[in-house]
Amino acid sequence: GEEGDLRGIAFHRYFKYNSRTDNVMLLIGTAGAIIAGLFVPTIALIMGEIAQKFGGKVDPAALTETVAAVSWLVAGVSMIIFVFAYIFFAFWQHVAENISLRLRKIYLKSLLNQEIGYFEHMAIEQIPAQMAEIFETVQSSVGEKYATLIFAVSTAVGGCLVAFFTGRTYALVLVGYLPVFFV
Repeated sequence: GEEGDLRGIAFHRYFKYNSRTDNVMLLIGTAGAIIAGLFVPTIALIMGEIAQKFGGKVDPAALTETVAAVSWLVAGVSMIIFVFAYIFFAFWQHVAENISLRLRKIYLKSLLNQEIGYFEHMAIEQIPAQMAEIFETVQSSVGEKYATLIFAVSTAVGGCLVAFFTGRTYALVLVGYLPVFFV
């Protein structure tokens, strides 16, 4: 394209040269992002339970027992989130590195197949730095941005599910205000 062309690349084109292993890793990483994202809102639900226990007269022994039980529950849910978040991040990052490496090879092969006249109009000493910058951007956008987007969307969906199951009336009122928030 022209200099300054900012159209970008279609999402599916990043994954055009993926191997079967990469596609399986993407599926596992995506599942990990969804599971981790769905579990995040449950921490707020659990913490809400502990806040309710502090109201009114409370037996100190019962309170200690409740806090210990809730603490173990938070630790368990947090461990689940950690494991699945690690899976999604590690798998997506690995695939992003593979994509970047494949694209570097294709680009270099294409560059080496150019006629000598092609290089007369460019600063050859800048090619390695430009390649490093371009492929670092590709790697970070595929490995971090897409995975984080999936995680964030699943967290939002999980938050909505928790809201509808725990406080339907309040959740419906907030959904009614969504168009106003988007405007």
